[in-house]
Amino acid sequence: MKEKVLKLKENALEEVKKLSKEADVLNCKAKYLGKKSELNEFLSSLKELSVDEKKVMGPLLNQTKKELEEVFSQKLEEINNQVSYDFDETLPIYVETGSMHPITLVIKEMTDIMKKMGFTVVSGPEMEEEYYNFVNELIGAKRANLHDFETSEVFEGCMPIEIMASRGKDTLRFGPLR
Repeated sequence: MKEKVLKLKENALEEVKKLSKEADVLNCKAKYLGKKSELNEFLSSLKELSVDEKKVMGPLLNQTKKELEEVFSQKLEEINNQVSYDFDETLPIYVETGSMHPITLVIKEMTDIMKKMGFTVVSGPEMEEEYYNFVNELIGAKRANLHDFETSEVFEGCMPIEIMASRGKDTLRFGPLR
């Protein structure tokens, strides 16, 4: 009986190595570990054996069953982890549309490089302060006096930037600097 169990184990291991589909592995598992399998018949016939034979055959059968279960689960995992390149026209096609703009990619790459160098990314009001400093300097700047032949009236589109800045702090932001 011991030889039959070892031969059964050997046959199962050889058969599992040849399988490549999940359904085949499950069928083979049912053949060797299912309710009507030879291994299950050996386990149920243990009660008819003598005590000495039970001590030898019991651990052997249990060890064989554990090993086969492990082999089948590993084979199933191996098959499930394989990438399938089969084409099934009934499956929906999911296409990832769009991508990041090249400038955005470059900025992201540059910030990643700078982070690796030890710099930190800080977002804050630096740009706002720079803008308001610029506007305040324009408002407080010296102005040239007009000559007699020049008029103070100008077209809106040709207005000097100092006059636009004196109208309000956000005039430039929504005008020529937008």
